Amino acid sequence: MQAHVFNDGMQARVFNDGMQIHVFNDGMQAHVFNDGMQAHVFNECMQAHVFNDGMQAHVFNDGMQAHVFNDGMQAHVFNDGMQAHVFNDGMQAHVFNDGMQAHVFNDGMQAHVFNDGMQAHVFNDGM
Repeated sequence: MQAHVFNDGMQARVFNDGMQIHVFNDGMQAHVFNDGMQAHVFNECMQAHVFNDGMQAHVFNDGMQAHVFNDGMQAHVFNDGMQAHVFNDGMQAHVFNDGMQAHVFNDGMQAHVFNDGMQAHVFNDGM
């Protein structure tokens, strides 16, 4: 069930444990935790923190441009300083970090990670 990516050039680490997808991009410090229905984003460079716990979306943006849209079960985060974008649609978590190009797509049970800075790509299309 687990897809783990360790890219220590730009430090992009992806943990997909069952329904949980965890992304650690320590170059631009974009961290995504999707635990069940909960999407947590930590972008420590631009300090964008998103906590979606159940139906609750909490945003802490200590740098710039963090926008959160929580529509039903959907949490959308746009941090355009380092371009960290999180879309949690139902069970789907999508992360776009275009500073270091860390992209995570969790569609149903599918986790897709695109890190085009150091080219770490993960496709988990089954479980």
